[in-house]
Amino acid sequence: MRPVRSLAAVVVSTALAAALASCASPDRTQPGAIRIGEDGLRTWARDQSASEIACPAFAAEHPVSGVLRGDPSDTQESIWLEGQAGTRLSIVWPGGFRATFEPAIVLRDERGAVVAASGDTVELGQVDAFAHAGTYGDPYIASGILFDGCYPFVD
Repeated sequence: MRPVRSLAAVVVSTALAAALASCASPDRTQPGAIRIGEDGLRTWARDQSASEIACPAFAAEHPVSGVLRGDPSDTQESIWLEGQAGTRLSIVWPGGFRATFEPAIVLRDERGAVVAASGDTVELGQVDAFAHAGTYGDPYIASGILFDGCYPFVD
């Protein structure tokens, strides 16, 4: 015998799943959702049509953490996090972030404030390490509470 679900339960669970998905990461199925800047930093496009979204209050059980590294001569990805045992972790940063090499990598937020520099440990506290592979083809998407900011957001 199959369990019976009420229409209200289906609507609520569908709405909750959609809300959580919109807070978790940008839609990678949209063409151009991930952009590569002149500095080599990969960022995700901010949705200018959405209203401000509150950051979720939870932290990932297994957050992504690594040391900021960069090499302007790298032909695939010039900025990354170095995880445990030297593992290279590909990150897509929030829209508006940029990187400069002075001569080592410096990561700046959308306001131009320095948020991390080469050798700094960066923790993406709301990004689950098991949600993606952390490779260039399946990168971690930096979102949620990050460097005292809330991403995604709208200006």
